[in-house]
Amino acid sequence: MIGTGLSIYRITGRFDKAEAAYNRSLTIAAKLACEDQHIAEYQRALAGYHNAMALLHHDKGALGKAETAYKASLTTWKKLADKHPEVPIYQQNLALSHNNLALLYNGEGQFKKAEAAHQMSLDILIKLADRHPNVPEYQHNLAMSHYNLAVAYRNAKRFDDAEREHKVSLTIWKELAGAHPDVPEYQRWQYNAASNFVWMVARYPGRSEKDYAEALRLAEMCVEQRPKESDSWQVLGWARYRNGQWQQAIDALETSIELQKNKGDAWQWIFLSMAHWQLGNKAEARQWYVKSIARRTKSKNEEGLRFRNEARELLGMPVVVGHTDDVESIVFLPDGAGLWSASSDETIKQWGVASRKCLGTLTEHTDKVESLAVSADGKTVASASKDNTIRLWNAQTGTLRHTLGGHAKAVRAVAFSPDGKSLVSVSLDMTVRLWDTASGKLIRELGRHEAGLRAVAFSPTGKLVASAGDDQKIMLWNPHGESEKPVAALSGHTAEIRGLAFSPDGRLLASVGGKKGSKNTDWTARVWDVAARQSLHVLTGHTGAVRTVAFSPDGQTLATGSYDKTVKLWNVEEGQIQTTLEGHADTVRTVAFSPDGKTLAVGGAGIKLWDLATRQAVTFPQITSSLEEAKVNSQGREPLEDKRTQRDQP
Repeated sequence: MIGTGLSIYRITGRFDKAEAAYNRSLTIAAKLACEDQHIAEYQRALAGYHNAMALLHHDKGALGKAETAYKASLTTWKKLADKHPEVPIYQQNLALSHNNLALLYNGEGQFKKAEAAHQMSLDILIKLADRHPNVPEYQHNLAMSHYNLAVAYRNAKRFDDAEREHKVSLTIWKELAGAHPDVPEYQRWQYNAASNFVWMVARYPGRSEKDYAEALRLAEMCVEQRPKESDSWQVLGWARYRNGQWQQAIDALETSIELQKNKGDAWQWIFLSMAHWQLGNKAEARQWYVKSIARRTKSKNEEGLRFRNEARELLGMPVVVGHTDDVESIVFLPDGAGLWSASSDETIKQWGVASRKCLGTLTEHTDKVESLAVSADGKTVASASKDNTIRLWNAQTGTLRHTLGGHAKAVRAVAFSPDGKSLVSVSLDMTVRLWDTASGKLIRELGRHEAGLRAVAFSPTGKLVASAGDDQKIMLWNPHGESEKPVAALSGHTAEIRGLAFSPDGRLLASVGGKKGSKNTDWTARVWDVAARQSLHVLTGHTGAVRTVAFSPDGQTLATGSYDKTVKLWNVEEGQIQTTLEGHADTVRTVAFSPDGKTLAVGGAGIKLWDLATRQAVTFPQITSSLEEAKVNSQGREPLEDKRTQRDQP
């Protein structure tokens, strides 16, 4: 069989060659396994090649194919394990195959499936470790299975369960490290489990003294094992703070900062702020707080928000109730009473329009939330994220219905069909995908562009899908056909296209684009005649790249938002500017008309609602500035002004 060196193709990214070679190997292995079923070696080879093919598809982002291959590997290992129960390696490989499948599900955000697969792995490894207590490899794999389950629980935000599993894995690795001091891998994983456990305990104030004492003991062990690593001293600083050791916490955190190349991060600084406040160093505490929120942390936002609110409460400041980063997308619910917003802070928020109160925060995404769409019946909201997933929500309760995984890169935009039965998505992986909203399953891939995609729209007739992105082309697709070729392509933009919108009657299509900082100044909006496939208007007037576009419900007005911090309203028929809405603190990233057309919601540095009759705006509550939020006077009061630091996030 063709086996030697195949992984080199996969590792070096030569996926086509790797897949062809694996397919040849699989064909031979399957033939041999079928002809000589009593030879276990052939079955083992078949299972191994299925697993290798799964890894290849996983790397390529073909997650459906990866799942099929993992399951094929599982089936073969199970046959071997059932037929040869006296051979422990078959049991171990069966457990590891369950683990691989679980990791796939976890990466797709399918946490229930991930938990079930991890549990299957655990059940096998627990029995294996009990039967062979003197084989450290089985104990190590068992600890790893508990650890991976903890990660899945943590991603699913089941923190108590994650803490429990981290503790179990830590106990096993501690015993292995003690019994086998010559095996550095056991020491390394003991450290990883310990630091994760300390983080889990340090997340909340108000834990028991016993919990905090245990966290401190483990943090001291981390420093003892790795005294020159910044992370060791950081978890020690957290643990000391939770144990009321304010000065010792400062000492540990300062050591952590000294060992870090970038000289600190928001996590260290915010705990320094709180520790200094506890010691009465209020001016220094405020300085560290300013520093902490000036640095954008890439860690999960809900943790950053929790720590920030804890510090704000301690420093006598109001807690954060709104988004803590740019608002990327806004949708009104069809009744006009509710509004949803999505943000770079990884959260989605539900708002009451009249009250401007936050009614709920959804934190299931694990990266920047790029786009929102609401079904015409108002029952379902879809969200797209940089975490490569799409999520479908009950629009009234905020309950998660489905997680759609399959895109290999960030999902930049989603749109519902008029009947709400299907959803279209586009991604930086260059694909346009159509999904069934009832089952959450992929219907098919409509097609591909030559570069990453950023915008998508479903025509009101349901007969066309428009997609666009970095290749500067608008492609029109037939969602009901079988061809992966576009119905038509519209050319005219000379820079990346950021937004698309069909008019309510489906006759027109609007597109906007441009790239900030580029010498190419195609900072235009364009209006297209869909039937004629021709441009009707090129709308010029913005002095920066245009990020977003929306038609009014009556189709007579077009709203565009730009990096120039303005919204422009255009007369669609004439292609002329009606008015410019100013006063936005930074880039306008999203606009949405209310169902009655009387209000325009604008998102970017917070959320503003414009009354289009009076041209007056009201602002939703939100911490909208990193540096300016922290202009706290000596009494700890909030600043009156809201000015943002300049930055551009693609």
